[in-house]
Amino acid sequence: MIIENVTLLEDILNHKDRWLFDKSIYVFNDEEESRAQFERGYLRVREKEDRILDESEIIGLPHLPKSHKYSAEWGLRIKSVERILKHLKTKQTNGPILDLGCGNGWFTNCLSQATSSLVLGVDVNKIELNQAASIFNSGNLFFCYANIWDDPFKKGIFETITLNGSIQYFPSFHKIISNLLELLIPKGEIHIIDSPFYSLEEAKRARERTEEYYKGIGEDDFAKSYFHHTWDVLNGINSEVRYKKGLLRRLTKDSPFPWIVITKD
Repeated sequence: MIIENVTLLEDILNHKDRWLFDKSIYVFNDEEESRAQFERGYLRVREKEDRILDESEIIGLPHLPKSHKYSAEWGLRIKSVERILKHLKTKQTNGPILDLGCGNGWFTNCLSQATSSLVLGVDVNKIELNQAASIFNSGNLFFCYANIWDDPFKKGIFETITLNGSIQYFPSFHKIISNLLELLIPKGEIHIIDSPFYSLEEAKRARERTEEYYKGIGEDDFAKSYFHHTWDVLNGINSEVRYKKGLLRRLTKDSPFPWIVITKD
């Protein structure tokens, strides 16, 4: 099975002369300064927020001890994970899955445990990717250090693409979705979870809060790397909001963020 998955992975990778295998992760074109700048800024922010978890914490995600400062926040993410995993099991997903912006790989691992699919976690954060590769080692699970804009994967390959808490780091919603749709097979799905979406008025206030927040932790420039997507970006896209926390759901402990599914025509 492992050999079959490695062979399938090699069929997915594009521009094979630009890939290398380094410390259990696949690395694509490791000399891009813009990627390195984002990575450095992102890691500085994560460290200041105490969000760089150790291996004993990562392996238990999305569950954290109640004593952890972020346990309540992670508790809300559990339902998001349960919903999407149930969907994939019901759908009997068996084609390749791309988890874009996988970070330390906890959700990528959940995907690999819930399906028999080859699951590929991709990020531009090599420190957390190395953590992921050292912790999670299922035979159908692989991690890649790559910029999605560099065309690292062949088109028409993936059955499912997930963005868990990562869409806000892409400046143009339409551009990234257009890019990802090309990677999908017909009727393939993009799942967006654990990211905020706003009305036009809400987005304006959210941008102001974001600027103040990053200024407050001494990372003013990182506000330029965080984007506030509005609901109207879904207009004209074959999309469905599978979950949204409405008035009644506000009384329950559940994610404040929507679950959006975009299907390739």
